Amino acid sequence: MITKGIGLGVGNFFSFKRIDSTSNKAHQLISDGQQFPFAVHALEQTHGRGRTGKTWLSPKGGLYVTMVLSSELKCSKSLASLWAGALLARFFEEQFDLKARLKWPNDLLFGGQKLAGLLVETSIQGTVSGPVVLGIGININDKNFLPETAASLGFSYRPFFLENKVPRVRSWGDEELENMARDLWEFFQQNWLDHTDNSSVLALVNQYQFGPGTLWIKDQAEVDRYWAEKRLSEDGSLVLEKLGEKDCIETLSSATHSFQLAITQEKFPYFFLLIDQGNTRTKFAIYSNKTELKQLLATDNSDLNLLSLEHLVALIEKEIRAIIGENAEISLPKLLVTYMASVNMDGSKVLRKLFKDLGLALYEVPKIPVFYKRDKYNFSQLGIDRFLAIEGVLAISKHQSRHKKNALHVIVSFGSALTVDIVNFDGKHLGGYITLGIKMQAKALHEFTSLLPEILLSPLENNVSSMKQDILLGNSTENAIKFGIVTMMQLFIEGIIKNFEKKSEVLVWISGGDKELIEINNAKKNLDYIYLGILNIIFNGYGK
Repeated sequence: MITKGIGLGVGNFFSFKRIDSTSNKAHQLISDGQQFPFAVHALEQTHGRGRTGKTWLSPKGGLYVTMVLSSELKCSKSLASLWAGALLARFFEEQFDLKARLKWPNDLLFGGQKLAGLLVETSIQGTVSGPVVLGIGININDKNFLPETAASLGFSYRPFFLENKVPRVRSWGDEELENMARDLWEFFQQNWLDHTDNSSVLALVNQYQFGPGTLWIKDQAEVDRYWAEKRLSEDGSLVLEKLGEKDCIETLSSATHSFQLAITQEKFPYFFLLIDQGNTRTKFAIYSNKTELKQLLATDNSDLNLLSLEHLVALIEKEIRAIIGENAEISLPKLLVTYMASVNMDGSKVLRKLFKDLGLALYEVPKIPVFYKRDKYNFSQLGIDRFLAIEGVLAISKHQSRHKKNALHVIVSFGSALTVDIVNFDGKHLGGYITLGIKMQAKALHEFTSLLPEILLSPLENNVSSMKQDILLGNSTENAIKFGIVTMMQLFIEGIIKNFEKKSEVLVWISGGDKELIEINNAKKNLDYIYLGILNIIFNGYGK
């Protein structure tokens, strides 16, 4: 029974309480002569349709709508599904500040779980192609979702529900769901033809897709069946490369294929090597979905050319064997993908060559904000290291409900330079500070004051405990320098914190190589928030 059928803009919107399929109804209306554009919405579907004829489970509490839109696209028809997915991702970003990720060719994921699916079909009117029929299903809340029903239908994906990240939708009833469907319909009417050519479509798609280095698995097969995404071609085809076999390429140009995104699988024996390359040091860490993030090695950049690949490989294999078995056969090119965040161009060239010699795929981490709108970062003024540190903190703190909405994050990173970034609870980067790091200060004192010795400060030194006393007094030139630098740094950070505490609650996060030299009350210290930021980019929602 139609509850409403009124005009909206230049098209009609039809809403039903319960029907078999919004797509079926849309095709029927086309056959009956209904002028497009128009949309069909239902609060519940009894036989929702997904890709390749699969059932889309459609209980009450989700959003189900089919839009009938013009086929007069200015891009290739093969890009229609990706274009629709990118538009849907932008809608989520603008409406809910949620950065959903586009899984080729027609799903939206968050944290490796399925948030929404799209089905793009064409219609025939006589002997010519008719309008595009775009079906969209969105998981809003799970109060009527029954896992046992999903299992009986052979569902392989893990659903993600919007209410898990947007609490206000938990109380939505029929009217709010219909209003969201209307907003989505209006958004697509306004934007469907708003592009110029293939490149403009792909530019938007690339803002939301997973991108190079994304892992795919074929036929749920053995470990050596992993493939990594290389690129998205101009016609929307996905180009994959089999890990460990550089010349083995497969191009997916159809929605019918046997590849699955690896992170959507419940278990997959895969390992990620994460590289945080600063101006002075390069740090290596390993992560598996079965274990915790663990730092393996840190080396001075001046020693990169002397880096023992045998030593690095031995450390990696030791961690892998601890998880998959001491006697397991290990082929790193088939088990390991490397992601690198670097602020050192010369150093990154050295690493690329080293990893090429190992036969390992190495991908540079892009600046892709996961949770927030793009305008909340000034990318031209924010390096990859600071960006990833912010993303890492947000990944593990965004939904700490005990904190007030006006809380501020103070993110401190000790590297060659000391950086302090101020980020509000909604993830907007407000600005920050950059000054000399601890080691750089010590070096500068020696180089510009010839009578002062060059000293080294390290949290591993025997005198660290004495440096954490309430009052630091140096009884020698060397200690005076050490205590002077540490005290100045301590007071600098505490001053920033106290300044912002006058206005709001402050959460302090400290990472970096020299973090143990500084003691800030209630500060959270971590191995390296940059690593967590990298994982956040890879998995989209890591830490939740």
